[in-house]
Amino acid sequence: MNRHDRRMNGQTSPSGSLFPYHYKGGELHCLKYGGFHNDETALFSRIDDEEEFFISSKRKLNTWIDLYETNVSRRVIRKLVDNIAHISPQVRRLALVGDFTIIRKLVV
Repeated sequence: MNRHDRRMNGQTSPSGSLFPYHYKGGELHCLKYGGFHNDETALFSRIDDEEEFFISSKRKLNTWIDLYETNVSRRVIRKLVDNIAHISPQVRRLALVGDFTIIRKLVV
């Protein structure tokens, strides 16, 4: 089966990401939490849907959380920490992607 066939036969996560996403000979799960700006209600709904999907997959994968264009408030940080704790049995390695300038302001 070639790479194109794998992508065509794969499933998608609640955010629309290919699951699993094939990259450089490996697989990862992309959690798309970006683009929510200040809409915490929609973001938290996405996080809950992705969490349920990922846990039910029973797959242990490298995982990337995309937070571009999502404002990261203290409430969002708490939700992300809880989310990461819940999905941790499925996470081999974790990468956070986004602009974290605001996190530094909140933490300091």
